[in-house]
Amino acid sequence: CVDVDLDESGAATSDPTAAVLRPVDGYVSQLQAIAADKTAGRDVLVSVIAGVPLDYNLGGIEVSYADSEDPTFQALFGIGAGCSNPDTQQTAIPPVRLKSFAEAFAGDDINLYSVCDDDYTPAINDIVAGIEVELPPACFGGCVLDLDDSTEALDYSCVVTQRSGGKTVTLPECLDGDIPDGADACWVAKTGADLDPLCDVPGQNLEFELLRRPGVPVPGDVDVRAACELSAFTSFDCP
Repeated sequence: CVDVDLDESGAATSDPTAAVLRPVDGYVSQLQAIAADKTAGRDVLVSVIAGVPLDYNLGGIEVSYADSEDPTFQALFGIGAGCSNPDTQQTAIPPVRLKSFAEAFAGDDINLYSVCDDDYTPAINDIVAGIEVELPPACFGGCVLDLDDSTEALDYSCVVTQRSGGKTVTLPECLDGDIPDGADACWVAKTGADLDPLCDVPGQNLEFELLRRPGVPVPGDVDVRAACELSAFTSFDCP
């Protein structure tokens, strides 16, 4: 079963302006244009939780497009269920347009998950893992001053602030990798051999990692910024 653009009479049409529903190709092209404008190496990620069979994302399973044996279900949806789960009394119709849309952005792994699953954790974990891969390292865009050049370690002086809802707070530095009591977030400074290759470039010598307390929601308008005392001799300190 494939998606087909239909006009008001129910006839197939190749004219996107005559289609009753916006063609899937239009949504795909829009996201592809966004991906083309993003920073090099970044991508647009698409995952769909829909009416595909349980464990469909593991591969080797086909989506079923068949009439339902239940006349009430057939009358309501015009097709049988794409998935079901008697443990949760969950059913869902098989995706057509959503399947085409998701497959246009599929990588090496299947990006369609079953809405009939009684546990969405595997789907969410896969989605989050994809996002983590796409997030670039937080390189500090300057050469930070070493306050004590008698040691090999970079002794930095930095302040990290977080602004949300019109309020700005100073975030503490993490203590041995742990978030200090009374704080919901903290930062870790990476230097030397711990730098990501994207940060280990001439003119830069510091990378930040932000840790947040589990279970604490992150505001949608959050803006985190860092300010550090800079070296006056970049070519010498950050060759």
